[in-house]
Amino acid sequence: MDTTLHVKLGTQEYSINLAFCKSERDQMSSFIDCVNDLNRMSLVKDGIPASFTIKSSEKNEISWNTQLPSDEKIKALLHAIRPLILEREPTSFVKIKSLIGKKIVDDRIRRFLKSLSTIYDGSDSQRQMKVNVNGEIINSEKVLKLWLNSYEYHRDQDKKCEFDKLTSSLMDHDVIKAFLLCLITDKIDAIRNLYHLVNSILKEGTTLDLSKWKM
Repeated sequence: MDTTLHVKLGTQEYSINLAFCKSERDQMSSFIDCVNDLNRMSLVKDGIPASFTIKSSEKNEISWNTQLPSDEKIKALLHAIRPLILEREPTSFVKIKSLIGKKIVDDRIRRFLKSLSTIYDGSDSQRQMKVNVNGEIINSEKVLKLWLNSYEYHRDQDKKCEFDKLTSSLMDHDVIKAFLLCLITDKIDAIRNLYHLVNSILKEGTTLDLSKWKM
C-alpha cells in the first residue's frame, strides 16, 4: 500500500513516497497503540522525578541523596514500556525503526533515525556524563538490561549476581535506580519522537516537522 510522508524542515516542505504492506502497517499501528498507552502513565505525563546529589565531607566521606518515584509507579511505567523496549517484541523501538529505515532512502530522515538511536541507547547522554565504577559504565544499556532482567522483568539469578557485583561499590541501590531511570527517560524521549514519524506515515494530512533537529 502506497503512502506519502510529508516533511517540514524550516521553511522547506517536501514529500516522500513510501510503500508498506498490510502487516507492516498493522505493526506500526500496534506501535502507536503502545505509545498511546505509555503516554497515559503519570510518570510520562508529569516526568520522572529521578534525581541524585553527591556530597563530600571534610573527611572525604561521600554521601548520596536520591529522589525517586514510588515503586508502584515505577513498576506501572516499566509494564507500559515493556513492548516498546524488549527488542524481540514486534512493537519495539528497534524493530519499528529498522522497518522504517529499510524503506526510506532520504538522508535527512535517516539522520533523524540515527539521532533517535543515540538518544535511545544512552550514548547521547553519556557525552554529558559517564558514571564509571570499577571500569564499568553504570548509566549504560548493558547495566539497564541487567537490572530489568534481574529485578524487574525477570528474576534471572546469573544476571542478578552480575548486576550486584557491578554495583556493589555503590552502597545504595536507589542511586543505581536513579541513573537507570534517567536512561528510561531517554528511551521515552526517543520512542515518542519515533511515534511522530510513524503517525505521519499512517495518518494522511499530517506533517513530520524536523525543524528542531540539526539535519
